[in-house]
Amino acid sequence: MNRFFNNKVLYLASGMLIILLLILNSTRPSATDWRFDFTSGSTLPYGCEIIENNLPYVFPDQRIQYSYKTIYEFPGDTSDSDAAFIFVNDVFEPDEFDTDRLLRHLESGGIVFISAFEFSKDFQDKTGIRFTPSFQFSQWDYITFVDSGKSTPGNYSVSKFNYPLSSLSGEAEAGNLEIYAKNDLGEHVYFSKIFGKGKLYIHLFPIGFTNYYMTEKDGYDFAYKSFAYLPVSNIIWDEYYKSGRMMVKTPLRFILSEPRLAWAYYILLISAVLFIFLHGRREQRIIPVIKPFINSTLEFYKQTALLRKKGNKDSIVILFDAFSARVISYYRMSGDIFAKENILLIDADNIQSGILYRQIEKDFEAVRKMEKPGDALSGLITKIDNFYKLTGMYAKRRYRI
Repeated sequence: MNRFFNNKVLYLASGMLIILLLILNSTRPSATDWRFDFTSGSTLPYGCEIIENNLPYVFPDQRIQYSYKTIYEFPGDTSDSDAAFIFVNDVFEPDEFDTDRLLRHLESGGIVFISAFEFSKDFQDKTGIRFTPSFQFSQWDYITFVDSGKSTPGNYSVSKFNYPLSSLSGEAEAGNLEIYAKNDLGEHVYFSKIFGKGKLYIHLFPIGFTNYYMTEKDGYDFAYKSFAYLPVSNIIWDEYYKSGRMMVKTPLRFILSEPRLAWAYYILLISAVLFIFLHGRREQRIIPVIKPFINSTLEFYKQTALLRKKGNKDSIVILFDAFSARVISYYRMSGDIFAKENILLIDADNIQSGILYRQIEKDFEAVRKMEKPGDALSGLITKIDNFYKLTGMYAKRRYRI
């Protein structure tokens, strides 16, 4: 009963502790995650959920697809040779095969829009556009769109974004570039270059499309003006080249990616370990210790007499057989146990035992002749019990050498 009560109290305390931990964790204010993500479903400050929800308004009457494959794989799935690929991430690093496939898409008349801080060396070598990374934080204060038929000039503050922002290097400015925006230092930060029948758009301020910037004043206008330079065509929005992309989408990864679900998962594991630890051994009722019957000949024969109430003759036979077997075993006798040599053997061991032994012999002869031995049989059993005690048969068996 005490054990059951203790287990019940332990379970109740553990359950209350788990509930308290869940409540504290759910009400605890979480720190803002400032990692670069750029995925369309991310609600982080540097995620792209807001711009993704507004794409139908930015590109009205245009089909919008989402690419979860590499550049090398995806174009083979579409018949739109002039479709516009849009890449938004902090770093754009396709491998050499993806870069070659992207250039072939441009040569055939496609459109590519890339917004990133950094670009791979292979991409810069093959496009002929080189960028100068800035090692000073908050170098820019404003981005200004140039006057064009598609957008009006305007200054957009970027001084609060403390990141090393790249700019077009001077050696590439003489190329066939069309400039759309500059920073306050006069550097080109948004431009395009013609490749065959297509056009490549390079944008150097990707966080302008994130949730944080889209919630700022004129944030939507900045993104809209940036996309306004693209020609009307079907849109393929990249979701593969993202810093926040999950490499493997499994239920466990999703659970661990959500703080509350992760806590619930950890508590479940801890509870399972505690359950195994506390209930590792099989539960069973306490087994009572049953003391064996005392090895008493008197008790034995009393039980025998109870079983054979209707046959006293049989009881005498059983009593004699049991007595004979025990005496023969103890003294290593042979033949009749009441033979002269066997009686002398007992006398040699203990004279009192010999006297009692002779009385037992006479009592056996007497009760055999009685029809109803009654008290005589009980007296014989008492003498046999005393003989066993006197000779030490109850204590230990003796072997004669």
